[in-house]
Amino acid sequence: MTDTERVALERRIGHHLDGRIIRLKDGAQAYTATFYGQPEIAKKNVKKIFLSVEDGGYYERIFSGDMTAEKIVIAHDLKQRLDDFVKRFTAIRRKAQASTNLKTVYEPILGEPLAQKHSDVMHQVIPQCSLFICGTIYRELARLIRERAPERLASVV
Repeated sequence: MTDTERVALERRIGHHLDGRIIRLKDGAQAYTATFYGQPEIAKKNVKKIFLSVEDGGYYERIFSGDMTAEKIVIAHDLKQRLDDFVKRFTAIRRKAQASTNLKTVYEPILGEPLAQKHSDVMHQVIPQCSLFICGTIYRELARLIRERAPERLASVV
C-alpha cells in the first residue's frame, strides 16, 4: 500500500493502521489452528492452507463461508496472547536453566497443578506449541459455550 493509500484508508476508518493489520499468513494460520481445528497444518504445512484441494491443500475448506473477519480477529488475538505467553515462558526458562527445581520456577506462570505434574518436560514443548494451544483452547471454549457455562470462559483464556 502506498503512503497515500494508507492515509486515505486511515481517514476512512478513523484510526491509524498500526497494530490493526493482520497479515494474511498469520491470520490464516491462527484461523486454521483455532476454528478449523488443524494446528498441525497451521504449524507444519502452512503452504497447504493456500493450495487448492485439487493440489493436495485445504484452501476451499479453510476459506469457506464459515470463515469470517470476526473469527480471524478472534483467532489472531488468541494467537498473539499465546505468543506473548511463550515469550514470557522462554524468558523464565532461560533464567531457570541453572535451577534444579523447575517446579518452583514454572509455578508462577503455569500454576501449581501444571508445574507439579509437567515441569520436567514443559521447557521442551511450550516454545513450539502456540498454534497447538490455540486449537486446544478453542475446543475448550467451544465445549463451554455448548454447555452454556459462560461463567467459566474467562478461566480458559
